[in-house]
Amino acid sequence: MSTVQVEDRVKKKLFSFAAKLQAESGRKVSLSEAIDRLIDLQQGSGDNKNYDVDNSKLLSLFGIIRGKGESKIAQKTLQELRQGEEKAIEEKYSRATRKSRS
Repeated sequence: MSTVQVEDRVKKKLFSFAAKLQAESGRKVSLSEAIDRLIDLQQGSGDNKNYDVDNSKLLSLFGIIRGKGESKIAQKTLQELRQGEEKAIEEKYSRATRKSRS
């Protein structure tokens, strides 16, 4: 581990970003992870599965994406969203079925 010096205003922004990531993911997020995510986002990393995507913004733009790369990323993210929803529905149904049997 290394020590990095930043201005207080930058430190506040970093803590705020880390808190946002923590709230979205529901788990503790280190400052190192927050910095790593910021760098990946700035570099336009194509691996979106590690990031919390603003689904409403993505879906509102889905129909107007022009580039092949962006379209593939959007389609992959949309597919992941659908799979997540299907899994959540199955889990909810399974719990309701178990509860009704008790």
